[in-house]
Parts: sequence; C-alpha cells; structure tokens
Amino acid sequence: MKINVRPATEKDKQQAIYVESKATPNLRYVERMWTDFTSNLKEPLYVAEINGKIVGIGKFTVLPDNSAWLETLRVDKDYQGLGVGKAIYNQYLHQAQILKVNAIRMYTGVNNAASAGLAKINGFTLAGEFAGADYVLTGTEINNNVFFQKANYQKTVELLSPLEKKWNSFMILNRTFYKMNKDLYRYLSKMGFVYFNNSDLLVVGARFMPERALQFALYEGNATNCFNFAVNKAKETGVNKINIMLPPNLNKELNELHRYGFMPISSNCIVMERVLNR
Repeated sequence: MKINVRPATEKDKQQAIYVESKATPNLRYVERMWTDFTSNLKEPLYVAEINGKIVGIGKFTVLPDNSAWLETLRVDKDYQGLGVGKAIYNQYLHQAQILKVNAIRMYTGVNNAASAGLAKINGFTLAGEFAGADYVLTGTEINNNVFFQKANYQKTVELLSPLEKKWNSFMILNRTFYKMNKDLYRYLSKMGFVYFNNSDLLVVGARFMPERALQFALYEGNATNCFNFAVNKAKETGVNKINIMLPPNLNKELNELHRYGFMPISSNCIVMERVLNR
C-alpha cells in the first residue's frame, strides 16, 4: 500500500480537520491553528494520503534553539496500523536533515505505548516525565497582586539558568517542551514572558491560542505571590484557565499548586528526543 506524504495546501483543510476529529476527538486544534500551521513551507503541516484520501497529518516545527518539535500527529482510527505514522516520521526525519536541526523532540502520554513505540523505532529516547495541573478561575480570587517586572535577556539568563536541573531541563508552553538554554531565554525575554521581583520569579504566556488558557511554565519563590500574579494575567487576557506542567518529583511545588486549587491532570506526559548535532 502506497502512502504519499506531502505538505498540506489550503484545499486539504477540511480533510485534515476530519482526520483529527477521528483520531483525537477530545484534543482538537487544527482548525484554529490552520493558518499558523501552513504559513511556513520550511515547517510544514504534512498530510498522508492513501489512494488520494488524507488519512493522517503531522506538524514539523522549528523552535528557537534550532531543535525540531513534532506535533499534532494524527492518524484516522480506520487507518491505524497501516504504517501511516511511520511514513509521516520518515518525512519528519527528512525535513530535519534538510534544515540541519540539532535535535528532534515529541511528547505523548505516559500510557500511550503506540506513540512512544513509534518514536523509539525512529531513534528517540526518553528525555523526561512531567505532571500537569490546571486551575479554573472562580471569579472570587482576591486581587492582591504583588509587584513584578519583566526581565530582559540578561536577567532571564541569570534567573533561569540555575533552575535547569530542578525543572529537568524543560519548560512547557501549550504542551511544547522547550529545552532550557540561552536560545529559549532570548525568546522568552523577547516575548515578555518572564517576570520577577526581589524574591519571586515566574514564566507565563502562551505559544499559541492565548484565548484558550494561560500557560504557567515555571515559578520560584513565594507560591501565593506567583499564583496570584498568574491569575491576574489570566484575567487581563480574558481567559479562565491556567495550565502548568512540571517534573513529578517537585513535591513542594505540587503541594503548593494543590493548596491553591490547581487540579492534577489524569496522567503524566513524557518527552522523547533524538539528538542529531551536539
């Protein structure tokens, strides 16, 4: 059976949306992200076809540190087990070679053996496990915001570099696992995501779909100060939900999140990687 993988075009939009609805009915954002996902031909949204029918999709994205992020891999449930995912991975690896990225990464649920197995077959190894928690604003939060200021690049490096080991070398925004390094810190400071005061630090923002939820990537210092600031940022943005992911061994932080009202997600996630150029 021949599987053809190619970059998506505008005429593929509805079929791609349909594939996602069949593959992951509870996790859908291709329609919202279509323009962003198809605007850069060097970072394509791929479609996989069998006999001219689109049965799979997958997005290839280059992150600020010249690593590749593989996302939105979806295969129509009626065509799973036929090698569609493998064909998309082959195209991922080909594009990574063309663009000379230094590493390729992806994430999946800790219990998703099929997704992790496909990555492993393609040379990926486990890079970390992360727990997640969500906070839904109640509207009754007290607006006792402590002053924070935005950090420039130099300050961001100073603040975040010492935390790399503690946070298992990754920072997560919209379930995109960014390796903590100076290229990321330059991006975060440029986007205005890093806030600090004399004793506290937090990183909040969104890689995409800021209208859906605020991404709370990291914090250090007084938890209540940081959480209150994040809540107020969410209010300013007009969203009522805050997401965070962090290493599951950070018991102090997990307890602080729980006491504030964050609810854990049902299962942990893992990030897998294949390092290409050191």
